[in-house]
Amino acid sequence: MHTVTFTLYCSTTESDPQFTSYKNGEVKIEWSTPSGCGMAADDDTTPPPDKSPDDGEVGSGIGWFLLV
Repeated sequence: MHTVTFTLYCSTTESDPQFTSYKNGEVKIEWSTPSGCGMAADDDTTPPPDKSPDDGEVGSGIGWFLLV
């Protein structure tokens, strides 16, 4: 049986996921990202009308997930 353990760290900048170990079928991955900080219930995450989301960042981590 294989397992993957993700550890998200709160950071002001985003880094690439780091594969920290593989032992006995368990992969451990650490990732520093602003998403690891969470957000308050009243945070508005929608972009202003004159700005569109950056298409370059959409799904940035999905490739790592599918790789594992």
